[in-house]
Amino acid sequence: MLTNFLKSALRNSLRHRGYTLINVLGLSVGLGVFLILMFYIRYEQSFNLYHSKADKIYRIVESGTTPEAGEVKTIFTNWAMGGALKAEFPEVENVARVFIFGGAMHTIGEKKFLERNYYVVEKSYFEVFDHRFTAGSIAQDVGNNGVDLILTHSAAKKYFGAENPVGKMIDSDRFGSCKVVAVMEDVPKNSSFQPDFFYLADIKMWSENYQRYFGSWEPRNCGTFLVLNDPSAVASVMQKKEAFLKDNLGEQWKTRDFELQPLTDVHLRSVDIDTPTQHAKGNQQYIIIFGLIAVFVLVIAVINYINLATARAIFRRKEVGIRKVVGASKGQLISQFLVESMLVSTVALIAALGLIELALPWFNSLTERTIEIPYLQQPFILVAIFSVSTITGIFSGLVPAFIISAYQPGQVLGGHFQKVGNLISRKVLVVFQFSLSIVLIIATAVVYNQMDYVQNRDMGFDKERKMVIDINSGNVRRSFRAMKSEFAAHPDVLNVAAVSRVPGEWKSLPAVSVTKMAGEDPQLMRFMGFDPDALETFDIKLTVGSNFSGNDQLDSLHVLLNEKAAAMLGGEGIVGERIQFHDGEESITFQVVGIVENFNFESLYQEIGPMVIGPWNNVIMSIDYFVLNTKGDPSNVLEHASAVHDKFAPEGSIEYNFLDQQWERYYRDDVKRGTVFALAAGLAIFIACLGLLGLASFATSLRLKEFGIRKVLGASNQQLVYLISKEFLLLVLIGFALGSPLAYWLMDKWLSSFAYAEGLSVSTFAVTGLVVALIALLTVGYKSLQAARRNPTASLRNE
Repeated sequence: MLTNFLKSALRNSLRHRGYTLINVLGLSVGLGVFLILMFYIRYEQSFNLYHSKADKIYRIVESGTTPEAGEVKTIFTNWAMGGALKAEFPEVENVARVFIFGGAMHTIGEKKFLERNYYVVEKSYFEVFDHRFTAGSIAQDVGNNGVDLILTHSAAKKYFGAENPVGKMIDSDRFGSCKVVAVMEDVPKNSSFQPDFFYLADIKMWSENYQRYFGSWEPRNCGTFLVLNDPSAVASVMQKKEAFLKDNLGEQWKTRDFELQPLTDVHLRSVDIDTPTQHAKGNQQYIIIFGLIAVFVLVIAVINYINLATARAIFRRKEVGIRKVVGASKGQLISQFLVESMLVSTVALIAALGLIELALPWFNSLTERTIEIPYLQQPFILVAIFSVSTITGIFSGLVPAFIISAYQPGQVLGGHFQKVGNLISRKVLVVFQFSLSIVLIIATAVVYNQMDYVQNRDMGFDKERKMVIDINSGNVRRSFRAMKSEFAAHPDVLNVAAVSRVPGEWKSLPAVSVTKMAGEDPQLMRFMGFDPDALETFDIKLTVGSNFSGNDQLDSLHVLLNEKAAAMLGGEGIVGERIQFHDGEESITFQVVGIVENFNFESLYQEIGPMVIGPWNNVIMSIDYFVLNTKGDPSNVLEHASAVHDKFAPEGSIEYNFLDQQWERYYRDDVKRGTVFALAAGLAIFIACLGLLGLASFATSLRLKEFGIRKVLGASNQQLVYLISKEFLLLVLIGFALGSPLAYWLMDKWLSSFAYAEGLSVSTFAVTGLVVALIALLTVGYKSLQAARRNPTASLRNE
């Protein structure tokens, strides 16, 4: 019987090739979008799960809170905290601490490599996290200088080619001569942490100054991971946390807090956390959105099939009547039509898998992921894919199967039948289909508008044409004035500044605890070091007081505040007053000499916070960049800057970037996701219009005789097109009216993640409605015009 069903299904599909093509194309695109987004979601949720202790590993996320400035979350805490937690909490089995330093110059013979992407770790790191060593080991004691090297395969190949690097020495300007003790496999791509190599350190062998620094609870100098003996132990640790902080931080416990973030949450739930060590940060919000998009597009494709199948049912009434007369049961008829839908779904799946293979390299490039579909290596993937196809086929065929099988043979063979072409249910499905499409289109438009807004908003400083050059050696810092003069000698360099950090900093931005008077609760503020030329270079406006004078001795006692910090410390009257920076039991006093306008020093996801600007020779952080304000051709400036850099720092090549490009990286993921939105929205409309094309073709075929009579009576082609188009246009407009509120709610929620957003404009919704209506009119109008231009005598004769 199944063979007969398949033969009949194949004959029907081939007899009506146009409708079959529309159904296969719609379902294949719908399945393709659904599957590729599901694979993307699966990949995003797989981050860090390869570690055997993943369910027991937690990252300490420290926060500083003040009523005025709100909460600042960071993965940086202090080395002492991890040790104290392990010593005092029986719930803590192990601790791993990760240190991030600046650039390191590696020298091997005549070869030099400037490295930034590395971690400094203790041995316990490799007890907490799973990494497979392919050469050497870390069983022995760390070297006499307290630092050894562990290379990834890629780093080993880069340094030594095909040679075994174990036992070889690499000179580091940070840690001296270091021995390579092991080589490990490259870190998997679905890891949140992607160092190229590790410095293996024993801090207890470092100098007394370092011992004192790491023993202090004040500085935030490392990331800390804990292994708990049981995931449920988190609640126990949190209950004892307050007493722990009071014992170790004294009064500062009121403004410093921490939480434990599961390793399994690190990738998708770190959007609001300062995480400079984290690679390819994801976003749980987008996982939900992409899941909805996947379902929306597939549902639109299934609705297409249902609509076209029920519409075509009128032409199969006699077939059903004859089958029932010769003894076919309702169950057999339902099975027949389900087999047909399963055949279409299977062909669509094969086409969808082909589309996925073609699209996956582009999709990986867009999302910066390495998604692969292991069909053979993981058989359950194939089972899942065919399950999706089967369910799609069943749902697609079930409704038309029940409708068609319900025909009574006496009615259909006698010429009396229900005109399923006018069923209210089909109109409801068209409305629902376009509602989902409109949600996707509005979402795309809102994402585009917001990205345009954040990239062009006045942020209180000028980020355009700013060349930022890294300072990577003490010699450069000592010679920075001479270098500034030579940089500025180029006619396309307007001015030059030396700073410790820049607005939009891609490294960590330090924080300081500030009070106006002794005994007050400290306020947590961000800190940058500027030389006297920085305000002009960035075009940051000074509103009250004066800039740094250029007298190093005098400036070393002065600071500037932004308007937010000044308001927290008493307003404009703070100029001329003294404030204190607190570092544990010690404090440093500065005089406030000026106030600058608020400027965005972080992305527009965050509100502007309080900022203290210290002199270039401050005690918090040394200068780390030159900033060149340029004009003309940047390649000319770069050539000049490279020559100056080589003169003062011949041991390393110039490292530079442009500030506006760095700011774009804040929103790069949003832009890429917006591209996915746009593509999904376009495909959703394409599928919906395929359905409209099929339904319009069906509707006009039913009214050919009517069209012939109307033309004989003098109706124009335009009037006939209007007759068909107005019905479908009304359905699209109803879909727009229903989809717009949902789109508004979803995108308003998304925009709330930005501290500064353009908002939702009426024009976005109006333009979307007009575009969708125009596309629908063109789709329906094409088929209507074909029917309207037909010779009326042919229409009347054929009918």
